[in-house]
Amino acid sequence: MNHFSRLAGYTFLALISVGGVASASTVAAADAKLGRAKVYTGGDGIQVAVVRLSQSNPPQALVRVTGLEDKFDGLVLLHNIKTRSRGRLAFDTVIGGTGFRTLGTESSRWSRQLYHVLYAQGSRTQFRIVYDEKASGKASAGDLLKRHRRQAKLGLLAKVQRFDREERMQGNRQAIQKLAAEVAKACGHTITVQIDWKTVTDEHLKKLSISGYAEPPLNALRRLCERGEDKHFKAQIAKRVSKVAIRF
Repeated sequence: MNHFSRLAGYTFLALISVGGVASASTVAAADAKLGRAKVYTGGDGIQVAVVRLSQSNPPQALVRVTGLEDKFDGLVLLHNIKTRSRGRLAFDTVIGGTGFRTLGTESSRWSRQLYHVLYAQGSRTQFRIVYDEKASGKASAGDLLKRHRRQAKLGLLAKVQRFDREERMQGNRQAIQKLAAEVAKACGHTITVQIDWKTVTDEHLKKLSISGYAEPPLNALRRLCERGEDKHFKAQIAKRVSKVAIRF
């Protein structure tokens, strides 16, 4: 059975430690102790390498993702390791000022046996990964730690981990534009979505999906138009609905 969704060309390389608090900081100790690298692989070229920091306290992790055509490609980010119920683990970092779970262990409803899961950035998709002994023998924890420190010195890590209000706003605008385009296609009528950004705080942008507030009315209108049996119905939508306004 293939437990993986299609994700061609993705390679995930993660260093995971036990001991330290993950934030937009770095592994500062010059004599940081690294355990043996362990590599987990999945479908479509997914690869996750895990290394525990033997003397870190509280638990920390370094995670590197490569093979993605986005701003996270090749970055080695610091993570928290949290223990959850039933012995499950979670590996959390900070992306754009907001917490993000990169890796975790899960268990099925029918068995308490744990398995490893990788979560794709910007997606709700999760991928099951398994231990790869051959790849583990080739992985180097020390090399990844050096990459992490070099990237931190260049400011690359801070750039993706700090909050960027304009970037968040633009991401929400693009999501709303996509929704509005679907409505226009179904209804033959353009509906304007207006967001009062002055009422949207940084905390709103960090914790909420602003575009998500536009989804219910826009999707409802799209479905009504798709189910409409005649042009008169769509004409009524065009006549009665011209915009959706969002404010906090």
